[in-house]
Amino acid sequence: MEWTDKMIRNSWDSFQVMYENRYAVFGIGLTGIILCLVGAILMRKGKLKGLWIWLAGEWIPLFLNLAIIGTGMFQGWQLAGLLIPVVFTALYYSHKKYLA
Repeated sequence: MEWTDKMIRNSWDSFQVMYENRYAVFGIGLTGIILCLVGAILMRKGKLKGLWIWLAGEWIPLFLNLAIIGTGMFQGWQLAGLLIPVVFTALYYSHKKYLA
């Protein structure tokens, strides 16, 4: 039970920091969503530039949130927030040869 108490306490601290910086976190998230959407549309059209825009939209918000919130955002189930970009980056990058 000690590890769950520590995990909840660390998560609570990161949620408090997120709440204090809610407007910055919201702006970063919205910018990332827009970049990912534009990049996906361009990749759908077969343009290589779309991959780089999508990568920027996927990874830059992650690092900016890491700078604001700290490493507490990668505790427990929140670690899935890092696993998803890694998997999709590997999948999209493996299909880079089909983009012009």
